[in-house]
Amino acid sequence: MAVPSRIKIKRIPDYYTKTIGKYEQGQFMALITATLPLPIPRNWKEQKRWYAVLHTFTAEGCHVKTEVIFAGTESDGEAVFMTRARKFRDEMVSGLKNSQFCDVEVELFSVQIDGFTFGLVDASHPEENYESVHLLPNDFAFFKPWDGSFDA
Repeated sequence: MAVPSRIKIKRIPDYYTKTIGKYEQGQFMALITATLPLPIPRNWKEQKRWYAVLHTFTAEGCHVKTEVIFAGTESDGEAVFMTRARKFRDEMVSGLKNSQFCDVEVELFSVQIDGFTFGLVDASHPEENYESVHLLPNDFAFFKPWDGSFDA
């Protein structure tokens, strides 16, 4: 048993994956996500950091780069950090030539940002006969039959 080397991710309008697709140079995933250290600290609102993220890939699904813009902390208030994050995400997407929203199929990848893993990583536990791939730090979980659907 092994997870596939490329994972399909379904675009779902009005959901977390509404801003994924293809552009002139390949594929992309534009997401809003947050990080929070574990164990959760008492001052968690100051520690929960929100980001706009743009992962780009070749047409074949190989990771090219990840761009991240810090949008604020939970303590800034949702109206503030989400407004910034949406603006940053939308600006990054608008910079992609000939972009269109659709499903993507990309290889596993991982980058470290501010001490946290961002990427699509194998989270399987072979000893428990458990296979999954997670999109981090969102922690969307993908499972067989690897059809692009996920648990958020």
